[in-house]
Amino acid sequence: MKLLSVRFAALRGTLLVTALYTATLLLTAPTAALAESMHDMHDMQGMQDMPGMNTPAAQPADVITATGVVKNWGAEKVSIAHQAIPQLNWPPMTMQFSLQGYQGQAFAPGQHITFAFKQVTTGYQLVSASTN
Repeated sequence: MKLLSVRFAALRGTLLVTALYTATLLLTAPTAALAESMHDMHDMQGMQDMPGMNTPAAQPADVITATGVVKNWGAEKVSIAHQAIPQLNWPPMTMQFSLQGYQGQAFAPGQHITFAFKQVTTGYQLVSASTN
């Protein structure tokens, strides 16, 4: 009986190793084949002749222009109630813009201005401003 138990344990271990090996093979073989086929794609002829293939992807405009009313002008930021900005699909709202790097003049609350801004990692930054 003990001999049968030992043989059964050995057989069970062999089956487990075989199952793991088979699963590994099934999971890695398609990946290797796909990588090999993707390697050959750089030689595809005619791709450069397809419309748009040599054109860089459209980038959003770096600087956006809008109009608004100054609500508050501080040392580091300005608050502006701006009109709708269709190119960003924004409704009219009041926003704060960083003044970091801004070289223009300061405006008093209530002044109507045309201003330009850009998105930065910390939010939005005023680039330029002038009275309407």
